[in-house]
Amino acid sequence: MKCLIGLLSTLILFAPMASAQLSRADNLDTLLQGLLNKQRSQRMGQPAPGNPYLGQLSVNPYATNSIGNKYSIYGSPYSATSINNAYSVWGSRYSFQSATNPYTYSAPKLYDSEGNYRGRLSANRYDPDSISNPYGRFGSKYSPDSIFNPHGAGSRYQLDSPWNPYGEGLSVFGDDGE
Repeated sequence: MKCLIGLLSTLILFAPMASAQLSRADNLDTLLQGLLNKQRSQRMGQPAPGNPYLGQLSVNPYATNSIGNKYSIYGSPYSATSINNAYSVWGSRYSFQSATNPYTYSAPKLYDSEGNYRGRLSANRYDPDSISNPYGRFGSKYSPDSIFNPHGAGSRYQLDSPWNPYGEGLSVFGDDGE
């Protein structure tokens, strides 16, 4: 009986400290889980949470989210979220996150409707992920992953092809620079 009372008093005494340590451990576990999910989503070709949506890369001038629609918030030369705005973060020639900067490696990323990564919307001809690199995986007309291959990802008959005039195009997401 004396042993049981001693055990109970010890539990009551150390319960707040154990609770605080458990709380810290839960917070650490949550933080690590969040980081793991971000790495996993980037590895699987899905945009990381927090990367801004910048519209759809599409030749469809009537689609509401199309970069080619000059009246949409993603295609307007006056919108802050447009790559067509020469003074925005995404359209300025001098911004490191811009699609029009020929020296950037942090240009917006392209994803198809299934979440497959399709390269970077970049004017940098030397970036291996740029669609402007004619020898890269996403810029070569011979690569099946390139939007310039009419028999692969660039087929105008695919719904998510940027060349389909009635399709939805590729999703464009800004890169947060991490």
